[in-house]
Amino acid sequence: MAENTRIILSQSAWKSGVSVLSHADPVVRAIIQRYPNERMHTHPNALKTLLRAIIGQQISIAAASAIWRAIESQAGPITPANLQPMAYAKWRDYGLSDAKAKTVARALAYTDGRADTYFHQTPYATIESELLAIKGIGPWTVAMFQIFHLGHSNVLPLTDLGLLNAVRTEYQLANHTHADVRTWLQAHATRWEPYCTLAVWYLWRSIDPHVVVY
Repeated sequence: MAENTRIILSQSAWKSGVSVLSHADPVVRAIIQRYPNERMHTHPNALKTLLRAIIGQQISIAAASAIWRAIESQAGPITPANLQPMAYAKWRDYGLSDAKAKTVARALAYTDGRADTYFHQTPYATIESELLAIKGIGPWTVAMFQIFHLGHSNVLPLTDLGLLNAVRTEYQLANHTHADVRTWLQAHATRWEPYCTLAVWYLWRSIDPHVVVY
């Protein structure tokens, strides 16, 4: 999807997106009607969103949430200054793999000295390039950061398995492979623009008992 910097946190932007999607896609409209009083929220803490996305890579939402609860309850404030001194073994104790523990360390080094305002004042292409340069961070993690911290309205994370599974269920594509669903979705999602993020969020909501948060 093309870059779009509309902030979806505002009530008016969310309502506009819901209206566009409801007219453009009857499947998404039906999901919206199932969750009429729910909406996505972004987080002001860039580091928190980034760490949650790293922790959530390739594991279930439930497993990632359990790890995050342990970190929040024991580690203290989610800031580079507070977390950088934490021993590598402690991150492993929380349940992070060796690779994720190392990625967390790199993310902490990257965010140290960068205020949250940096990520909103710097061109997104620069942020994307900087994040992808960190070993262990790929397009999916960057997409979660773009959605849940930057609040961009037109993000389509085509590698997200939860999204692909939701699409397979809601659009009755049970006999399609993930690769087939991904190809179908890329074409279908043009009708969601410039509110792909909202459609993705509602599709996530359709398969998870809890609101997705990173």
